[in-house]
Amino acid sequence: MIPKLSCQSVLLAIDAFPVGKEVVEKAEKYLSEENIVLLYPLSEILRFTKGTDILSKLANIQKDPNFKGKLYVPLLDDGTFESFWEKIPDVDERRHSAIEVVSPQSHDTINIYVTDESKFSEIVKKTEKCIIVEGASRYFKIWENIEKITNNIFVCSRKLSSLLSELSQMGNQPYITGNVKVMLIKNFRDLLNEVLSFSVSIPYEKEEEKFWEKLAKEVVKKKEFKNFVRLAKFKLNVQHFEVSLFSKWKELDDFSKWILYQWSKLEVRDDSYLGLVLSNSNFLNFEAQLWNFAFKTDLDINKIKERISILRLTNIEPPDGYMAKLKTIKDPLTKLKILTGITEEEKTEIIKSFGEFLAKQKEDLAVKEILDTIFPEFSSYYYNLHHTLSSSVDDKFLPKYFRAYLKAKILNQYISELELASNELKNFNLYKYPTRNSVT
Repeated sequence: MIPKLSCQSVLLAIDAFPVGKEVVEKAEKYLSEENIVLLYPLSEILRFTKGTDILSKLANIQKDPNFKGKLYVPLLDDGTFESFWEKIPDVDERRHSAIEVVSPQSHDTINIYVTDESKFSEIVKKTEKCIIVEGASRYFKIWENIEKITNNIFVCSRKLSSLLSELSQMGNQPYITGNVKVMLIKNFRDLLNEVLSFSVSIPYEKEEEKFWEKLAKEVVKKKEFKNFVRLAKFKLNVQHFEVSLFSKWKELDDFSKWILYQWSKLEVRDDSYLGLVLSNSNFLNFEAQLWNFAFKTDLDINKIKERISILRLTNIEPPDGYMAKLKTIKDPLTKLKILTGITEEEKTEIIKSFGEFLAKQKEDLAVKEILDTIFPEFSSYYYNLHHTLSSSVDDKFLPKYFRAYLKAKILNQYISELELASNELKNFNLYKYPTRNSVT
C-alpha cells in the first residue's frame, strides 16, 4: 500500500472507542524498541472527535529519545491532517520528531454514511451500493486493511451519529476530511439525496415519515427515476403539473396524495391562495387548511375565486369547527369573503351575512362581485331583478318598491324603505300595466 512502510514490523490497531490509555501503553511498548509502528485507525477516529489528548501523548512518546521506534498514522489525505495537527499546543517544538503522516499513492474518494437508524440499512442493502457495518468498533476494524475498503460504506452506529450530530449543531464539519467524506444520515431525505442519489428538495417532516420511507423503497425499485419530479409524473400518469390534478384527489391513495401535495409545493406560486396554504401546512393538515387558512389571511377577489375553485376540485368537506368559527366573526364583509357557498349551510349564512351588511352600510360593487362569486344565484336574485326593472319599466316607483321589498325579505323585517314605498303605492296605478292574460 505504502512503499516506505513495506517493512513495518508492528500493526497497532485501536480496538476500543473512544481511545483509551491502553493504546498509549501499547505504543510505549512497541516504540521502546526499533519498531516501525503503523497505527490504525487513528486517522478515522479523528474524523469524529478532536483527539488532541491522545495525539499529544503519542507525540510525547515519539519525541522522547528513549523510544527508538517510529510511529506512523496512515491517512488518505495529509493536508487537512497537518492543519489539524498544528492546532495542538506546543506542536512547533516537536513536529519534526513527532508522528509522521503517510498516505497511499492514490485512492478515490470514500463516502462514509453514518446513521443511528437500523431501518435504513435494510433499504441500502437492496441497492448493493455500499458495504454495511454495524457499530463503531466494526467500522474502525475495516480500516486495518485499507486496500480492501470500498468507495461507499454505510455505518449504523449511535455513538458515531451522536458525535457527528454534535459537530453539526456547532456548525462544524468533521475534523478531518480529505479523500474521505463523512456524512450524517439523519432521515429519509438525507438517505435519498446522499445514498440513493435521488434528488429531492422538499422539506422533511417527521410526522410524514411513513411516506418518506415508501418513497425510498419506490426509488430502490425504480432506479430509472433520479429526481422527485420524474417520479411524481410517473405516479400520477401526467406529463406536467397542473392545479387541475387536484380533481383526482378523492380517488388517489394516501401515498399518491402525498406525492401530489409535495409536487405542488415545487410548482405553485407562493403568492396564490394554494401556495399560501402549502407554505403554512403539512400533508396531514392540508385538507383542513384549505378551508381554515382563510381565517388567517386577507382575501381579495382573486384569492376568493381560487379558494372556491380548489375546494370544488378536491371535493373536501369543511373540517369540524369551521362553521362555528365562521359564525363568531362580527364583520359581515369579512364573513362574506370567507364563505364559499359550496354547502347549503354556507348559503344560508351568506344570506344572513349580506342582510347584516345591508343593515349597517350601503351596497357597493365590491360586495356584488363577492356575491357573484360565492352565491351567483342569490346575487342574481337581488341585483339582477332591480336592474331588469330599472331598464324595462318607465316608472321609477316599481324598481324602488321591489328593491325595498327584497331588502326587507333578506333582513327578515319590516323596514322604513318598504313602508315609504308602500305609501307611494296608494297613489300608484298598477292597472296600467298589462296582465299576463292580456298578453298571452
